[in-house]
Amino acid sequence: MLSDVAVLVPARRGSTRLKNKNNLKLGELSLVNISATQGRRIFPGAEVYVSTNDPETACRAFGRVIDRPEALASNEAPTINVIKHALESIPNEWVCLLQPTNPFRDVASIREQVLRYGRFDSYFTAVEFHGFLWNKDAECLSRMEGWPRPRAQEQP
Repeated sequence: MLSDVAVLVPARRGSTRLKNKNNLKLGELSLVNISATQGRRIFPGAEVYVSTNDPETACRAFGRVIDRPEALASNEAPTINVIKHALESIPNEWVCLLQPTNPFRDVASIREQVLRYGRFDSYFTAVEFHGFLWNKDAECLSRMEGWPRPRAQEQP
């Protein structure tokens, strides 16, 4: 069941907040190669594809490189368009998207869920979050109007 899955790692050049973030190392590996390695752990034997417009990423990637056109490498380019472009080069019927900016995924849990539930059109992973979100104008975004801000000791 897992043998015909390919892994796609989208990694464009040109991050506006953190320069060259996809090639930054977290421990021994870059964010791109962490995702590639995790993809192979979830789907042993899977071919890994890295969609990029960055020559540095391309020469260091632990996978086959798909040259991404500049039109799909802007801040505004939707990921779904990047996926559609990559699918033109990926022969597999099933594709697992692993974004480099999420390196702390639980590989064993993802693999377990795929094995347990079989094939679906998509899977989505999430983590419960009890923090507070603020915008750049210091307005709280994580609570409804009128709610008191709970103390850390009151959080689950």
